[in-house]
Order: sequence, then structure tokens, then C-alpha cells
Amino acid sequence: MVTIGKEFVKFLEGLLGLEFGKDLFYMRTPDVDTPVFWVIQNSGVVSWENKTNEKLKEYSFTLNFRDTSAENVDKTIEKVESILSKLKCIRFKCHYVYRISLSTLPSQDDVDSEDRYRGSLNITLHAYDKAQIDVEPD
Repeated sequence: MVTIGKEFVKFLEGLLGLEFGKDLFYMRTPDVDTPVFWVIQNSGVVSWENKTNEKLKEYSFTLNFRDTSAENVDKTIEKVESILSKLKCIRFKCHYVYRISLSTLPSQDDVDSEDRYRGSLNITLHAYDKAQIDVEPD
């Protein structure tokens, strides 16, 4: 089954020039010393439903970035925020995202026990339920 989370990670891979399993991960915090992104799917809501049961769904994600340089974390998260805030409609393989919104602006956390800084963005994908396409299972 192709989930919207997997499609979002694949989309970020191309958009940001990342490689899944190397500098981009999904649903887990990687234990690497190099600069790295990871996506956590938080939750979502059905924001609207019409009489024919078509639904508008809002999926919530946190995009995290970690590096040993606080300045690089700031610059990278700001750059990603700028890129994402300009996007409109996106056609994934099995989902039609009609809007991407940032639920929070970039934030940065304190240094962790291994002297790495983490920045994050909360992102909401607004998708049409009816636009899901039947595809062969992965």
C-alpha cells in the first residue's frame, strides 16, 4: 500500500536532493553523525465531507533536520521553509495534495548529548480523499 507519508518522503527526496536511507529517513530518528533529515507523521483530521462522502483530509508531519552546526541548522530549515511555502498543488502517485501549509515556522532545539542541533518544521498536507488512485501494491 502506498501511504501519503511514503509519498511525501519520496517527494522531499526529489525536491531537496536527498537520498532515502542516507540523509533522509521516515518514522525514525537516525543515529548518524552527518547532517540528516527525518520525517515523522503525526496525525491528521478529516476537515470536510460533502454529501457524496468526498473528504478533505489534513495530514500532519514534522520535518526534522540535525547537524553539529547550529548555523547550518538555521540556514537549512529556513531554506526548506522558503521552498515549501511556495508550493501549491502536488500530484503524488496515489494522492492529490491541493495545499501544503506550515503549521509552525522553523524552530531550533538545544544541542543534544552528542553536540548536535535539531531544527524542525510542522507541515500539513491538505489532500482530496476521492483523488486517491488504485495502484498495484508495493
